[in-house]
Amino acid sequence: MNLASRAEYRNRIEKVVIYIHDHLTESLDLSTVAAESHFSPYHFHRIFQGAMNETPQEYINRLRVERAANYLTKSMEMSITDIAMACGFSSPSTFARAFKKHFGVTARQYMSGRYLRSLADACNSQVCTMAVDKKPAWSSMEVKDMPALHLAYLICMQGYVMSEICPVWERLDKWAVAHSAYTPETMSLGISMDDPLITPPNKCRYLAAITIPDSIKKDRSVGIMDIPPQKCAIFHVDCRPDEIQSRYRSIYRDWLPDSGMQPADFPCYEVYRFTPQESNNWMFGLDIYIPIKPI
Repeated sequence: MNLASRAEYRNRIEKVVIYIHDHLTESLDLSTVAAESHFSPYHFHRIFQGAMNETPQEYINRLRVERAANYLTKSMEMSITDIAMACGFSSPSTFARAFKKHFGVTARQYMSGRYLRSLADACNSQVCTMAVDKKPAWSSMEVKDMPALHLAYLICMQGYVMSEICPVWERLDKWAVAHSAYTPETMSLGISMDDPLITPPNKCRYLAAITIPDSIKKDRSVGIMDIPPQKCAIFHVDCRPDEIQSRYRSIYRDWLPDSGMQPADFPCYEVYRFTPQESNNWMFGLDIYIPIKPI
């Protein structure tokens, strides 16, 4: 097995995944997307499908309707037409067909109850019951204006599973050491790109990221991105790895509806104070950052 060649293929596909996420509202034809991978469109289509188990167009369509589902349940001030346009659909009718085909209900039906039923089902499951009711979801919280962050990242595209995420962090650590990217101020962030109650759990995307000096502008081995300044609700949490998702559910269920705020467009992320490998009882110490804006 040629590990260097396989890593190059992986890096190119990961860059395409981030490009699609950042340009989802734009026209994304095969040639445009393939150009980001430096493969020809003919070969890119097959390489992408082999890596992702979806064609490029299937992947783009799924991300658009899943982003729409997030808007429908978390940005109540937006009309369905506004959501369709914000997610890259050419018309409300195109959006309506794609949404019903994917979720089996209309956007209005989904907005009025489907997500809430899914949340209730999740919180009645064994995993959620084990974590939510027995412990407080967070030890403290604050609302804070966060500065811009300059990040290097690698992506895990197999869901929020420790066995898949840990190797990505190991790869990022090796890159950071080799490039002298660590400083005393370095922060480690996990960025959850998808809601597992909307996106199939094995397709949720997770970014392992660290803050880096502004002098590092680009690199072939990792992605470079900037988080803009934004207001965040910050929840200080100590929990086991299998409790993290239930803590998110509690925040969205118990705090957010009464806060006078709604989620902003940027995904939530985690800043790690310590990891299970660094603790004596296999616990995470993390701060969950939810970008917010007034309703």
